[in-house]
Amino acid sequence: MLILLLPIVLGCIWQDDTGYTYDLTKLDKPGGWQIKDDQSGMGMFSMVYIFNFCDFHAIKCHDKQVAAMEALVVMGQITENCDVAGYVDQKKVTHIDQNDPQQGILISYGLGDFCMDAKQQPPAPMQPRQAQFYIECGPDEKDFRVTPNGDCVDQFRIKSQIGCRKKQGYLWKQLKALIGFWD
Repeated sequence: MLILLLPIVLGCIWQDDTGYTYDLTKLDKPGGWQIKDDQSGMGMFSMVYIFNFCDFHAIKCHDKQVAAMEALVVMGQITENCDVAGYVDQKKVTHIDQNDPQQGILISYGLGDFCMDAKQQPPAPMQPRQAQFYIECGPDEKDFRVTPNGDCVDQFRIKSQIGCRKKQGYLWKQLKALIGFWD
């Protein structure tokens, strides 16, 4: 059982270059997060962002496993019409502010479907979408907030203890020793 969980656990714990660890498994939701795009409401049609941080099995767009996507909702049902915002293998984790790591972490997924910022005049060349998740250190909030960006970058913010710096725990050290990792 432990061997089956190792890829999920190892892909969901990030350690920065100073030894602090961030456990993203606590951000994961069964079936993924579903956040309505409040700027796209059109009566019985709307859009929803679907994403997760560790278990991506339920998140598929065009029969491909993805980390984040935006899907069309018709009369309350999510359809197969979707756009990839970022792929699992394009994950990047950094601090929100490299000069102030106390602010939290930024998780990015890139190389999504091509898009163009329709508001920009003249129109810019098409570029791949990406999803950015700002996990700000603070008291836990229930849901992510969508932060409009407009340049093919879908931004989401949440305050959570997960974004706060924590020294590497005993359990993580033991797990690394068990599977043969060392500093």
